[in-house]
Amino acid sequence: MKKFYILLIVLFIGKLSYSQVFFENFQGGVIPSTFTLINDANTVNTAISTLFPDAWDVLAQFTDTANKVAASTSWFAAVAPADRWMITPSIILPVGSNLMLSWKCKSQDPAYLDGLIVKISTAGVAKTDFTVTAYNNTAEDTVWKTKYYSLQSLAGQSIHVAFVQQSTDKFYVFVDDIKVSNNTIGINEVAAENNYLNVYPTPAKDFVNIQAGCNVNLVKIVNMIGQVVYEKQYDAKNIKINTSNLQSGVYFLQMETAQGKVSKKFVIE
Repeated sequence: MKKFYILLIVLFIGKLSYSQVFFENFQGGVIPSTFTLINDANTVNTAISTLFPDAWDVLAQFTDTANKVAASTSWFAAVAPADRWMITPSIILPVGSNLMLSWKCKSQDPAYLDGLIVKISTAGVAKTDFTVTAYNNTAEDTVWKTKYYSLQSLAGQSIHVAFVQQSTDKFYVFVDDIKVSNNTIGINEVAAENNYLNVYPTPAKDFVNIQAGCNVNLVKIVNMIGQVVYEKQYDAKNIKINTSNLQSGVYFLQMETAQGKVSKKFVIE
């Protein structure tokens, strides 16, 4: 009986470790020593210099002082673009899983909205190693938003994730609850709260426009019998596709965005 319970415990722990691969919520009060910080040469404005002795530092939330979060500023003594990196330790991604990177972020001041860039490296922690841009938003909201990025294409590899502050003369940006985990979110459900998506006109005729809240990386048009009738790579939020050569009917736009995958039905008349 003891062996049976031990086996159950081992299986349960194994399941937990597999479902959540990495998690950091900064409740330790400092950026963990396993992280890599890369600072710029800018001098932080004296009004907040004690809060930001490094590229990224941990602050208590003003509205919830029990919650500790990572923060980085772009307000300097002389106006200049920030270039401040916070890089996770190596994260080993299991094979054959539906892996998702997620994090929470927001700006502090509505009059000075900082942006955030998230990059991924499958090599080291030098800036040039980060060849995948998972997310790029020039103005974060002042309320917490959870962002998502699918890691399926990187399964089986070791990655580093970099959170980059590159705003100019704003205030500061917060990051919290960095997580890599298995996720059952489907193609129609993977959408971060700011992932605005508009497809028009509807019905379409000679063209269809896509307006997204984040960069669209790949677009496929699939007909009702599952045939891919259009496929092209992009790196843009606003896309115009010529549909004049497609027959009338119902189609599906399948898009891979900086926030994950999403599918939208549209009609060509």
